[in-house]
Amino acid sequence: MEGRAAMAEDLDDILKGWDYDPTDEKVNVRLVVAADGTQKVQLRVRFGVLQMHADGTPEGGGQSQLDRINRDIAAHRARKGSDDGFSINAMQTAQVSQEIMDYYQRRVCFFILADYRRAMRDAEHNLELMAVLTKYSVDHNTAFNHERYRAFVMMDRARAAAMLAVEQDDLDRAVGEIDETVAAIRDFYKAHSREDLVEDSREIEVLQDLRADLRKDYNIPFSDAERVLALKKEQARAIAHEDYEKAARLRDEIERLEKRLSG
Repeated sequence: MEGRAAMAEDLDDILKGWDYDPTDEKVNVRLVVAADGTQKVQLRVRFGVLQMHADGTPEGGGQSQLDRINRDIAAHRARKGSDDGFSINAMQTAQVSQEIMDYYQRRVCFFILADYRRAMRDAEHNLELMAVLTKYSVDHNTAFNHERYRAFVMMDRARAAAMLAVEQDDLDRAVGEIDETVAAIRDFYKAHSREDLVEDSREIEVLQDLRADLRKDYNIPFSDAERVLALKKEQARAIAHEDYEKAARLRDEIERLEKRLSG
């Protein structure tokens, strides 16, 4: 009896024919249907496999820490009339921190699987969790350590949203998702008095590269706002080279486009 139980718990049968490949992440992730009909994400690692629920929480598929906290906030508001005095204690903060990491790990898998709807959903979940920690947690250091990655999660959400829009043949929305998030990331850094990080932001660079790739691959025309930005850069170069006639022509074109944008 003990021998049969041990055999049932052995992972060799599950892993047979699915070798770990350190050179190709795509073969290390798969979406499977469990015996109960639910979908699960499996991640092949060197010595075994990690399994997560595809929907609900990665661990159990049920109610999340975010669900519980939002419920508690709603109950507090019902009693007090506002969320004044509501807080998240150290234990809850630790649980939220773990949930953020779990959703991040699953989000990485969804990107590999090109499941952009679920990747976007999990990014949005973490953005909300980070906001909740920042506003309510008694552990300000932990809240800050998560919040400083907000630009990264915003980037992931925009990547997923843009690719989902491409799948739905809505190319304007794909570019719009990217542009809105680039602006939001800039605002995020400015709100924290770190404008110096905008110029070297890897997140902005990734999104701008994605926008350029989409434009090239799908022949998406430039928007008026993007043309204004390009013309202003060209105008600055003309002024630097003392080509004032060209700079004046560019100024007129910029004014025409900006008038159309404001109208």
